[in-house]
Amino acid sequence: MSNMKSVLITGASTGIGRSSALRLDSEGFQVFAGVRKPGDGDGLKKASTGGLIPVMLDVTDAKSIAAVVKTVSEKTNGELFGLMNNAGLTGGGPVEMVPISKIRSIIEVNLISIFAVTQAFLPMLRKSKGRIINTGSIFGLIALPGRSIYAATKFALEAISESLRLELRPFGITVSVLEPGAIATEIWRKGSASTDEIIEQSQPGIYELYEPLLQFYKKSLRNKNIWHRKLLQIVSFMRSRQGSQNGIMLSVMTQNSCFGSNDYRKASGIGLFIRLYTNNCIPTVKEIEIRGS
Repeated sequence: MSNMKSVLITGASTGIGRSSALRLDSEGFQVFAGVRKPGDGDGLKKASTGGLIPVMLDVTDAKSIAAVVKTVSEKTNGELFGLMNNAGLTGGGPVEMVPISKIRSIIEVNLISIFAVTQAFLPMLRKSKGRIINTGSIFGLIALPGRSIYAATKFALEAISESLRLELRPFGITVSVLEPGAIATEIWRKGSASTDEIIEQSQPGIYELYEPLLQFYKKSLRNKNIWHRKLLQIVSFMRSRQGSQNGIMLSVMTQNSCFGSNDYRKASGIGLFIRLYTNNCIPTVKEIEIRGS
């Protein structure tokens, strides 16, 4: 095991985290897969080549993080080649309708945990001159109505990653941020359940004010193709208001795993389109928002 590059992935129970854990395991990495339920860990172990190690990890709990640091350190001689901060919560809705307690929980998992986990593993990453991968979102590039809470955490993640990559460069540690678009994972079911919860807990008069927006999101979460088309419609509208006639050239994301690439940002699917668009048109987008158009 001492010759294997070790990687810790948080939020590895489902979706991008699970797929990344299994992919890296198949490529010969020693993967520590952070999960919250023993059953999820067992499922990952069975689906792996046999070398993957599930670790019980609650990214909001300092004792849980410390226990995983101890486990990883003992099994890797104190070196960690890669950290993938992937754990996160979806959810949101119109600001007026979302309880402050829910806002705090989303920020705790999506944002505060990035600092907590990264701080804890930096000594091990520095020793191996490793790398950090932060899972962002297209909502870290453009915020849509009803998604300000989730987008706020993903915008902040962009800032953290931008700053951290410069802080850690002298130590040989690289930092990258993923900016995925809509991907068929458990986040859709969880997002739909979150919207239902907000609706159930809302005051009737307030819900009626935002009903069209909430119903749009519920429909979008049931049909990912509609979600793609709506995002493209929004971007197309903004681009037409900006008046640019220049086409946007889309590049193809490499097939290699992120731990084999030094790219700072890696966008995929519609996330790539939105990132390239916002890089060129953000001032006009802000102007549109201020005007309320």
